[in-house]
Amino acid sequence: MDLHARYANAIDDGDAEAWARCFTPDGVLRTNRPLEVTGRLALRAFAESWIASRPGPSRHITWHHLVLEAELAGRCSAGLLVTTAEGVSMSYTAVYRDRFERVRAEWLLKERVVAIDRPERWER
Repeated sequence: MDLHARYANAIDDGDAEAWARCFTPDGVLRTNRPLEVTGRLALRAFAESWIASRPGPSRHITWHHLVLEAELAGRCSAGLLVTTAEGVSMSYTAVYRDRFERVRAEWLLKERVVAIDRPERWER
């Protein structure tokens, strides 16, 4: 799905604005941290902070995409690879549960709920 690619490429390329534009204007990001971020301005600020906190380049990789069209919902698995001076490591894996909304001619994230598999005590 093109939206998953745009989302991953934007955050990995350090483009907080493009990442926030993957969401509807009132879009929501929730995680099991717990974390809840609502609205594009807040999403952009979150992305800027997240990008600044990375120890090196990152690559979001998603697989097992499933879209339930009748419900405009989807699910996929994700992993985050991080590159540092010590090499490449898997920072965490997660499951994304999404609700989509069509805005003009494109599908956007209305809500993304992220269940992160790594313990909170691990380093970012």
